[in-house]
Amino acid sequence: METNVTTTNSIAKPKNKSRSNIPNTDADFLALAKIVADKWKTTPNFKLSWIDEPTFKTLVDNYATNLGNRLSAGSGRSTQTQTLAQTNKQIDEAVESVKAYLIKKFKKQNATARYTNYGIVKENGNYRLPKDNEKRLTALPLMAAAIVADGFGTEEYGTSFWKGITTRFTAALKDTTDTARNISSKAAIKTTDREKIHKALIAITHLIYANDPDTSDQKLREWGFLKQNF
Repeated sequence: METNVTTTNSIAKPKNKSRSNIPNTDADFLALAKIVADKWKTTPNFKLSWIDEPTFKTLVDNYATNLGNRLSAGSGRSTQTQTLAQTNKQIDEAVESVKAYLIKKFKKQNATARYTNYGIVKENGNYRLPKDNEKRLTALPLMAAAIVADGFGTEEYGTSFWKGITTRFTAALKDTTDTARNISSKAAIKTTDREKIHKALIAITHLIYANDPDTSDQKLREWGFLKQNF
């Protein structure tokens, strides 16, 4: 008599682990990292061969500090950018008046030939000081010198104006440049710390699955991984 035998796999299939338990946003990532650091400190028998609990805690603390520093450095960036934009607008308006001075004194057909002395260049069909901030910074002293040379020093947009606007522009450009460099530097440090922490978090979840396959979800909750959907 033939017997139909159905072969079954006695080993339970692993649960679908496709859902990521590692958050993407900086705030959520840091929150998880802190929970894991605290849990690891109270679980001394939990071991990874390539990183220990104190080292992980230091990484998390450094990440928190660098994240805070980056956010602090960037908090005033919009104001600095606005100040630079407003200063550039004043410069552009003043250049139009200076061009009018030149036309009145030297006639329209001769005025354009003098623009180079003033640092004025042709961009997109218009004569102006260079739009690029670094090039504009170089052009401003040419404008101030030409204003004096051609006898416009006492005009509304004469020596006093260009001295003041150059000082404000230089300061505004320095502020925005320094802030951008500061943010970039802090972001690079933060990214490096985050990559190391992320690697450790992944390793910890794998170790939880390996050590406690039947109660992995419970363990993940204890370590903060399933506290919320990221």
